[in-house]
Amino acid sequence: MPVVPLAPRHTLEDTGDELRFYIPSIKRWYLLLLLAFWLVMWIGIGSQFVFGFFPRMAGIDWFSVVWSIGWFLATGYGLLVLSWMLGGVEVIEVNAQGISTRRQILGLGRTCEYAGDHIRCLRVAPMNFAPYAHYQSLEQLGLSGGQIAFDYGAKTIRFGGGIDEAEARLIVETIVQRFHRYQRK
Repeated sequence: MPVVPLAPRHTLEDTGDELRFYIPSIKRWYLLLLLAFWLVMWIGIGSQFVFGFFPRMAGIDWFSVVWSIGWFLATGYGLLVLSWMLGGVEVIEVNAQGISTRRQILGLGRTCEYAGDHIRCLRVAPMNFAPYAHYQSLEQLGLSGGQIAFDYGAKTIRFGGGIDEAEARLIVETIVQRFHRYQRK
């Protein structure tokens, strides 16, 4: 019995003069449940220190100030990753003038726009795995990087996080078929 091929994760919206790709975040349920449990414990126990024990101390205790800042940053990072896994989407807009990428959670995010005159060598560029590289943990979640790349001046821009190489190839072929200027040279 042959294996059934998987459908692509992305959806495509063709508005006539623009292609818009939507790539939903990766739902790794075991990691999502583990992170949710960790956040409940982290907030429950950590808030006792931040809002209970430390304010009662007389004077400024620099350890408690630094610890509180670290606690708030770790909580924010955990909530960001959890929110991304639950409702994040990467939006890629391609037109004759350029390419824009946006990672958004519930409509909130930052858009990066790249002028088409400076885009060179749009291609599929599989990620290399380096086990101790921090940035790659974000790439594995789709929060940075991706399988699609192009050269922009002296920098390589990556997008299309959370998709496989084959799906990245489908997206690049669709873009190049419509906008020949992005064809690899």
